[in-house]
Amino acid sequence: MQEQQASDFTFEIAKQPLFQSLPVDAVADICVQGIVGKFEDGEELIHENETNLSLFLILEGKARVVMNGTQVAVISDGEIIGEISVSRTSMPLASVTAVGELSAVIFPAIAIQDLMVKYEDFAKTIKKMALARVYNPS
Repeated sequence: MQEQQASDFTFEIAKQPLFQSLPVDAVADICVQGIVGKFEDGEELIHENETNLSLFLILEGKARVVMNGTQVAVISDGEIIGEISVSRTSMPLASVTAVGELSAVIFPAIAIQDLMVKYEDFAKTIKKMALARVYNPS
């Protein structure tokens, strides 16, 4: 995996529904803590039922979502991965693997959890996203 800074993508990150409730300085702070990772075809971002310490925002590419050995979705640009575990809703319920080359902003879980403590609307949004994914994984 190759890396670059997420701060190069601050504008794109701020437009995402998850981050829209945050003040500009909070978005800037989270971007400084994130990196952009480049994943190769078949490289796993999240493994089902294993600890996950990151929230991913897909910038470009596609990823396969597999639960209990069955593909339930293919996700792509602009989608969030890892909200279930980062929000402490549950351990990862699916494995997520790059399909072709994929680039994503990777935010440390602790930074996202700090935002959840500081900003109630952000916490509500990420938990709502996580619960929606739990009940409708596709």
